[in-house]
Amino acid sequence: MDPSNPLRTIAPTVDADVLQVLARTHRPLSGATVANLGGRSYARTRACLHRLVEHGLVTAQDVGSAVL
Repeated sequence: MDPSNPLRTIAPTVDADVLQVLARTHRPLSGATVANLGGRSYARTRACLHRLVEHGLVTAQDVGSAVL
């Protein structure tokens, strides 16, 4: 088990890092911010966020040309 992110035990992919970042905030974040805070690539983070939104685990909102 990774004590810095216990979610990796059940989700050993980028999903655990993305969910950990999102769980620690109460404000909307851009995909780039999530990638930066989670230490993952933007492309993998973006794909993960799209999948989590598709499954209803994460909400997304359009703000100008950005999606938060």
